[in-house]
Amino acid sequence: GFAEAVSGGCSQELMALQKRLDQMAAKLTALNKETTERKRKVQLQNIKEKISLVEETVKNFEEKVKGLNDTEILLSLQSSEEAIARFKDASSLEDASKVLIDAARKSLAKA
Repeated sequence: GFAEAVSGGCSQELMALQKRLDQMAAKLTALNKETTERKRKVQLQNIKEKISLVEETVKNFEEKVKGLNDTEILLSLQSSEEAIARFKDASSLEDASKVLIDAARKSLAKA
């Protein structure tokens, strides 16, 4: 009698607690999934921004070096200092492009 009544009540309470626990575990799993998805979206946006920056820098580099292989253009520059400055600008843009490419590759590897 008494022991069965007590144990039946405890069993029902334990089952109710187990059900709540299972619900919270499912909720936690869903939250983790959502958090992972948001993190991936942020990483993807970050990578897209880095690639856009690389593209812009490479385009600027391309514009700087466009005339540097053309003797007539080089001779038309006002002075040798101007020509040297154009080469330095191009070199700086090339270096910047390499740094940005490396950063984008590292971000892709982490994704």
